[in-house]
Amino acid sequence: MAYYYYGDAWYQSQKANDPEMELIIAYQAEQMEPLFYNLDSSELPLSVAKTTETFSVDWDALTLKKNAQNCGVDTATLADGYFEQIITAIEGAFQNQYYKYVFTAKADQSETYTLMLVPNATAYKSLEEFKADFNVCDAGGIYPIRMNNDWLMFGTACAGAYVEEPVGITCTEIKDSLKVEFN
Repeated sequence: MAYYYYGDAWYQSQKANDPEMELIIAYQAEQMEPLFYNLDSSELPLSVAKTTETFSVDWDALTLKKNAQNCGVDTATLADGYFEQIITAIEGAFQNQYYKYVFTAKADQSETYTLMLVPNATAYKSLEEFKADFNVCDAGGIYPIRMNNDWLMFGTACAGAYVEEPVGITCTEIKDSLKVEFN
C-alpha cells in the first residue's frame, strides 16, 4: 500500500509508484491553476501557451491615473498615493509573477487572444471597483474583464476595425469561442 499527499489530502494506492495515482495528482495540479478552460468544448480548434511571467506590464501609477481620467474618474477625490499603492500591492504579490494564457486557433494566419491573471492583492470586491482602477477607454491595450476574491483577469483588446474578408481566424472569434472559469 502506498500513500500520496497532495494539496490537503492523502491518496491511497495498492502499489508504490502507481502511474494511475501519478496521473490523478498531475490532473489535480492542473486544476489548481487559477484558470480552468476546456479547449475541446470550443467551437474552434484552439491551442494554448501557458506561462508564468514576471510582472512587467506597462503599468505604473501615472498610467493608471491617466487611464482613470480618460474613463471619467475624478482622480482628485482619491487619496494621495492611491495608484502607487495599487501597483505596490500587485508587484508584491506572488513575487511579481502572473499567469499568461495565449490562445491561438490551429489554422493558418490565425490571430491570438491573451488572458492575464494577477493576484487580487488589492482585495477588490466588485468588477466595478476593479474596472475603475484598471479600465482603458482608449483603443488597444489590455482590459479588466473578470475577477474573484483571488484573481484579477485581463484580456487583450481585439482589433475593432472592419475587415471585409478576414484572413484566418480572428482574435474576436477566438475570444467568443472560449469558455473560461476561475478554479
